Amino acid sequence: MSLLALFVLPHLEAQLTIDGQIRPRAEFRNGYKKSQTVTGESPEFVVSQRSLVGFSFKNSISGHLSFQDVRTWGETAVKKDNPSLLLKEAWIEIPAGKLSFKIGRQILKYDNQRILAVTNWNQVGTQHDLLLVKYKNNNFTSHLGLAYNNESASNYFEDYYPVPYYKALGLLWIHFPVAGKADISLLGVTDLNAVENTKSTYYQRYTLGGNLDLKPVDAFSFHTTFYLQRGKNPVGQKVKAYLWATRATYNFSKATNVFAGTDLISGDDPGSTVTETHKFDILYGSRHKYLGSMDYFPLSQSGIFDGFAGSGLTFKDKYKVELSLHNFFLPQNYTSTAVPSGKLDSYLGTEFDVSLAFNLSKDTQLMFLHGLMFGTSSMDVVKGGTHDKLSNYAVLQLTWTPSFSF
Repeated sequence: MSLLALFVLPHLEAQLTIDGQIRPRAEFRNGYKKSQTVTGESPEFVVSQRSLVGFSFKNSISGHLSFQDVRTWGETAVKKDNPSLLLKEAWIEIPAGKLSFKIGRQILKYDNQRILAVTNWNQVGTQHDLLLVKYKNNNFTSHLGLAYNNESASNYFEDYYPVPYYKALGLLWIHFPVAGKADISLLGVTDLNAVENTKSTYYQRYTLGGNLDLKPVDAFSFHTTFYLQRGKNPVGQKVKAYLWATRATYNFSKATNVFAGTDLISGDDPGSTVTETHKFDILYGSRHKYLGSMDYFPLSQSGIFDGFAGSGLTFKDKYKVELSLHNFFLPQNYTSTAVPSGKLDSYLGTEFDVSLAFNLSKDTQLMFLHGLMFGTSSMDVVKGGTHDKLSNYAVLQLTWTPSFSF
């Protein structure tokens, strides 16, 4: 405590915040990501946990440092010392008028997190080492991000980068409101991936698009997202792909709403002889937030079309219930020898999800999630497994996020 006092007392005008999180999650997997493949396969019950502590310091210069441990219960034997502490974030932000410079290991989260996201469902999450230049002038905001990675600092000349991660990344994000009833954001991301066994040759990919949010009246909102992807993917294929999504929400009151929308992600017909790929890569975007809670299609080679609808209900700001229904289709031809016609029926199946959240206190939440997948024979071909077997997924998650400011 004496060391902490020596650090804090000379800077009483500054603010120090200590926050943390302990999040154990139990999962019952009986068709999670794909249905039963072999007769007699047993469902899996698994518990994972994220434990995190973070320190934020705010004065003329802001900074944040956080560490986390992620583990599956039972993965480490008793009396075994297997270190697993991860540096989650370590950045400083320096203001300079309308500009600021955020430097270090940080989380990128933009718009609806389609392309750059926290990926919070994954216990580890996603972090980037980069320089982020921020500009804000009234309601106009822009960010420019630059990252360049190396496996080691011991080389004196450029060498092959063998890590399955981008060698370099650039992003430009622009956001501004229009006429008080609409928000527009534009995002461009380019990533360079090393060509195998070369020292300075890279495949470059471009992902360009944006979001439009409309709120013509207080009770109704409409959102649409569109992205194009060009260049070459990490294995050298020429890319011509797209993502298009919509969502409309109507609020009957502060506690009740209904919503509906579509997600369309391009993909490939496995029988096609075209050498280029139409598979859209969501890069570092959210993989669990969309396309159903059972995660059948976060990385689908064949692409996916999802038409969904649902409703949310909140009681006394403590209880929240959400029901949603997803209908999945192939977005293009799928040629397969598994069917006599050689062309697969596009309807893949329907998923029904229900989630319940209960706020035990201001910093503690208990959440239950259950998903049911009703697949078709087409789903068996695309994803594997047997659609006439029960496919369900249940989660019970407790999250405690204390925070203390000094």
